[in-house]
Amino acid sequence: MQNAIKKYLLEPLLPRIGTAVAGPMIAYGLNADLSHATGAFVIAGVGLAYDWVAHFVTLRMAKDKAVTNFVNRNAL
Repeated sequence: MQNAIKKYLLEPLLPRIGTAVAGPMIAYGLNADLSHATGAFVIAGVGLAYDWVAHFVTLRMAKDKAVTNFVNRNAL
C-alpha cells in the first residue's frame, strides 16, 4: 500500500507542488500593498525553487532505478 501511494501520488505530484503554491501567491502579490506583495513573491520564489529541485531529484531517482533495472536484467 505504501509503495502504491508513493508511486502513484507522491512521485508524480512532488515536482508540481511549488507551482500550485506559486500561482495564487503571484496573483495575490499583484493586488497587495508593497509589504504583502514582497512576502507573496518570496513565497512564490521558494515554491518555484522547490519545484526545480524536486524535478531534478525525481529525474535522478528515475535514472538510478533505470540503471539498476538494466544491470539486474543483464546480470543473468
